[in-house]
This record gives sequence, structure tokens and C-alpha cells, in this order.
Amino acid sequence: MKIYRAVLALLILLTGQQSAIAQISDQEIERREAAAGFILPAAMGLGVLRLECSKWLQGDEDVNRIAKAWWERNRESLDAAIWVSSQAVHRYRAIMAPEKAALAERQMAQAIGSAALATLRAVFASQLPTPQLCQKAIQRYKFKELDVVNLSKTPGYERFGEFGETLKRVAADKDFRPMEEKFRTFDAQVSIANNPLITLDAIEAAKVSKDVAGVVRGFESLAERGNSRAAQTLGIFYLNGQYVSRNPQAARGWFYNSWAMGNPEGINALGVMLRDAIGIPADSKLALVAFAIAKQMASKDSAEAFQRSASNYSRLSQQLTSMDVVGAGCLNWSDLHSKLHQLAEQSGVTLLASPTVPQGNLFDSGTLDKAQLESTSCRS
Repeated sequence: MKIYRAVLALLILLTGQQSAIAQISDQEIERREAAAGFILPAAMGLGVLRLECSKWLQGDEDVNRIAKAWWERNRESLDAAIWVSSQAVHRYRAIMAPEKAALAERQMAQAIGSAALATLRAVFASQLPTPQLCQKAIQRYKFKELDVVNLSKTPGYERFGEFGETLKRVAADKDFRPMEEKFRTFDAQVSIANNPLITLDAIEAAKVSKDVAGVVRGFESLAERGNSRAAQTLGIFYLNGQYVSRNPQAARGWFYNSWAMGNPEGINALGVMLRDAIGIPADSKLALVAFAIAKQMASKDSAEAFQRSASNYSRLSQQLTSMDVVGAGCLNWSDLHSKLHQLAEQSGVTLLASPTVPQGNLFDSGTLDKAQLESTSCRS
């Protein structure tokens, strides 16, 4: 699970904003990085709570309102902390070989992610999010007394008081420059967490304890929130009999959900099931169409998925007659979706989404190459 990618991407993006490396003591560098390491995980943890708990935290506990208020109160501290981190990246690149600098950057991002996860674990204890746990977790962000600049005056938190003072010194540093305004936004500084760390942590804990039902519940929770990879994973579980009893029908429903949520691997898997008659009668033309759709979807953002679906399409198209290929390309999108939706409905799995399908047939949408029509047409 690449749970730190968003943090690293943001830090790398920000390295281009300020290139001067302040001439300060090693002790001050340590203090600054410790302060940044205190508030950045808090921001990341808040982003995770927004992602995982929004549906349960409403009214007085509305997570988005609390998150926005926390960010507004801590914006200057976050500016300073992000600048400290970007300066660390500049320093790594100035004094280290490229490979070692890249490793140091990853380790810094991982440290931020690990600290955020540790804070979340203190409440969730590697369990799936619930309304009660989410409500407990959001409390620390509600009170001004727990903002980093106020810790020195908050009973029980005095030992962290130096972090607020350190970040104030950073902001007053002659070399400090605030980021461009487009990077000083709520979404840039708080919503950098786009991975459901709480649920992923619960899944990993269930795997370690061999709680197979917990693993499945975790992926179902993700899929119910629109996570296409989780839906795909559940399809694979049911297809292979991993963590659950083998059930190709259920696999079919989860693969449909994955496709409906925008994952080309879902429709590609449906194509394999149609081609090889796995739990359903073989339908080569419908399988070819599925591979063509997967190939078109994957061409936009997934080289691996594109290669897999393109290979499936190429091999199957060579086994079909030219008239079969024309028949596949002439298939109307609404009829195609009706057939796949019917197969999914018969799976017993709750259908969580519906794919967006174009008008007309597959030749019209460019899913199959019109050159294959040759001298015939869809009306002949």
C-alpha cells in the first residue's frame, strides 16, 4: 500500500517554490523539523478523517466544518512547516547523491505518514471506522487550546510548547517565503491524504490476525464508498476463493461494480469470464467488446491495464471472423450495458454504481476501429 505518495508528491511540488537554503545551526534544523513533524501529521490525519468519516460526522461534529476551522487557525504554522520540509528536500539534493537524496525524501514522507497513522491508531486501534470512533477522533481538532501555537499554555501539553515557538521563528526567518497562493489552500494543505489509512490499517491488522471476515468487511467498506480497487479485489477474492468461498457469480457482480466505478480492470475481468465461460455461458463477441472497452479506458492512465486488455483483445479478435468483429462493433451501447447489467444483477451482489455509457454503437464511440467495417456497415 503506497500510503505516503500524496505527501511525497506535495513536498516535491513545493521544492520548486523556494530554493534558498537557510544558513542555520544543526540544532535549529532539528528543532524546525521536529515542529514540522508535529503539525504535518496532524493535517494529514485530519484529511484522512474527512475521507473516512464525513458520512457520520454531521451537525456540530461536521468534519468538513471542523477541518476548515482548524486549517484557518493553523494556516501560518502549516505554511512554516511545509517550507521547513521543502528546505529539507533542497538540502538533501544539494549534499547527497541523487539516489540517496530520493531515499531521504521518501523516508521523510514515510515518517509523516507513519506519525499520522500512529495518531489515528490511538483512537481507532486498527479497527474499521465507526460513528463513535470518528466522533472521538475529531475532538482534538475542535479546540483552539490544542493548536500548535497554544500548546505552551495548555495544561498537560506544555512539553510540546516549543513547536509553536519554533514555527513562529521559521515564519520570521529572513529567508522564509510563503508559498504561491494556489498552494496555500485548504485542499492543498489538509486534503493531501487521499488514502483511507484507517480502513487499510484495519485490513492489514485483520490479515495478521487471520480474521478473514474482517479482511472482507474492510474491502466491502471501501467499495461501498466508491473505491474501485476494493471492488476489483473483492471480485478476485470470490473468483479465486480467497478469504471467501469460491463464487464466480459474486465475482461477476464485484467486477461490474469495479467497472462502474471507473476501473478498466473490472470490465476486462468480465471479458475473461465471458471468454472462458467462468460461471456464465461463453460469449466471444461480448468478451471482445469488454476487452475493447477496457483497452480504451486504460489507455488514459494505466499502462499495465492497457497492455493486459490489449493483449486479450488482440488474441480473441484473431479467433473471430471479420463479421463477428463487425457485429461486436455495431453493438449499441445501451444494449451492451443492459446485457452486462443483467449478468451483474443475477450475481446476488449489491450494485453500487452505474457506468457512464455513450450514445450510439461501439464504432461510433471509437471503442472499436471503424476501419474494420471495410465494405459493410452496421445497417447492412
